[in-house]
Amino acid sequence: MDELCPSVGALLTEDGVIAERGGYEDLKALAPKAQGVDLRGRCLMPAFLDAHGHFLAYAFALAQPNLLGCRSKAEIKERIEAFIKERGVLAGEWITARNFEPDRIADGRVDREFLDSISGNRPLVLQNRSGHAGVFGSEALRRLNITAASPEIEGGKRGRSESGELNGLLEEKAFIEAVKRIPAETGKLSSLIRTARRKYLSNGIVLAQEGMLTAEAAPLYCEMQASGMPDIELVAYLDYKDAGALKALFSRRTSKFRIGGIKIFLDGSPQDRTAWMRRESAYLDGSVGYGVMKPEEVLAALEYSARHRVQLLAHCNGDAAAEQFITAVETVNRRYKHFKALRPVMIHAQFLGKDQLARVKREGIIPSFFIAHAYHFGDAHIENLGYDRAALLSPAGSALRLGIPFTFHQDAPVVEPDMLETVWCAANRLSEKGVVLGQEQAVPVWEALKAVTINAAYQYFMERERGSLNCGKREDLVVLSENPLKKPKERIKEIRVLKTIKDGETLFEA
Repeated sequence: MDELCPSVGALLTEDGVIAERGGYEDLKALAPKAQGVDLRGRCLMPAFLDAHGHFLAYAFALAQPNLLGCRSKAEIKERIEAFIKERGVLAGEWITARNFEPDRIADGRVDREFLDSISGNRPLVLQNRSGHAGVFGSEALRRLNITAASPEIEGGKRGRSESGELNGLLEEKAFIEAVKRIPAETGKLSSLIRTARRKYLSNGIVLAQEGMLTAEAAPLYCEMQASGMPDIELVAYLDYKDAGALKALFSRRTSKFRIGGIKIFLDGSPQDRTAWMRRESAYLDGSVGYGVMKPEEVLAALEYSARHRVQLLAHCNGDAAAEQFITAVETVNRRYKHFKALRPVMIHAQFLGKDQLARVKREGIIPSFFIAHAYHFGDAHIENLGYDRAALLSPAGSALRLGIPFTFHQDAPVVEPDMLETVWCAANRLSEKGVVLGQEQAVPVWEALKAVTINAAYQYFMERERGSLNCGKREDLVVLSENPLKKPKERIKEIRVLKTIKDGETLFEA
């Protein structure tokens, strides 16, 4: 994927490594005893690498009720009650539903009182599809000791009624801190991990990310290590505020698990109108979202990254958050000459301004675009920001023209870890309603494929060992039903993953 000519007739592999490549007959003559595999016209390419996601959260999401597509309170009630009945959820047991889309509920606001009417005194939480907000029932708030006076809800201004009482909505820091305290169903961990592993492999992904390993999740990862990690690779980024203790806990690197660096959050999500925008980029209601960290806190995190020589991922959705991050990187690059070589990553970079891209390139920042937003949330962005602003989402086209290396991701469990859908989104930029969101920011299929292979390898400092079909690289391969470069870009989503190979071993076969 790192060469201009993508075509190769055959590969010769040995002990999980690509030994030679070229024409089939030439390689057969070179190694007459090698076992030949005829692809019968199917496409072989480098396996996909997950540039950003939350593997453990995705695993647990598989056991949660899914509210995707619910358009009324009645539908929500029906799905929650069906889940309680099917799973035999006892009184007092937690229920955390996912993929709640509050803006699509046509018959009124979903609040604490509504959840109380359907939960049967069970602690119930509806997590927004964005993963940045949610509604909590009274029992859930009580169990977590959250009241109107709790300092945790500072910033969640929409979570209060006019009288100052909680309506159940928590967002951003308040939401994330609350969710971290919900007891995990550890008894199902092994089963959920196996299912998540198969989901990733069935999408051709051999390396997944734990995008923020928190102190609360650390015991679960210790349990995973003790019982045997899944046979895909996992790279974890530590919650910066607990990085010291967590780094010591996970100091041992294995072939399946390693610590990649640290993670910080600078803002929220644009679909929830909590992504931090510059005033000239305000939402149509006049709001601009808000930042999560003070400038000095961001600077301290970057300096920690520089001193400890670890990579840093920064969650930035809005252009104001991007500005805060770029400014801090500029400062740290002046103070630490080696910092640029640590390849700091701007995660999501959804409304990174075109006027900011030149500085991103100069400072060595890698933008990892959540391009699947164009389809899954594009219509919400048009509603919140207007078409002209929404069309600037994930400016991959501009980044490509400036020669900035970028990656794509799905932020699972926000959307499924489906790389071919992501490639389709990048090439077409269609919303769910069929609106083209900024055709000038679309990228050729070839560049979209690079973003999830060789560019992702570069983000992980692994470009010398994976991400392309060059000799000496690991035999991490995926077999597709059709060649994405020959398929009309409008139909790329029709391509299926038939086989996923990691280090020469077939881990998935359709």
